[in-house]
Amino acid sequence: MARTDLDMAKMQKREVKNGRLAMMAFLGCMVQALITGEGPVKNLTDHITNPFASNMLANFGNVGGSSPF
Repeated sequence: MARTDLDMAKMQKREVKNGRLAMMAFLGCMVQALITGEGPVKNLTDHITNPFASNMLANFGNVGGSSPF
């Protein structure tokens, strides 16, 4: 809890920034799913097993693919 109004204003600003960052992260997951047609966990495991074939540059040609949602 904030002890002063200034502390409360700082905490509110931090909360708004944290929310914006979370929304951008979710947007990134959604765009990734739209481009690759797979979920983020599947993309991560594919990249770990073969980083040169499963990366951002390899998936640019798949823009507009099928959505898993």
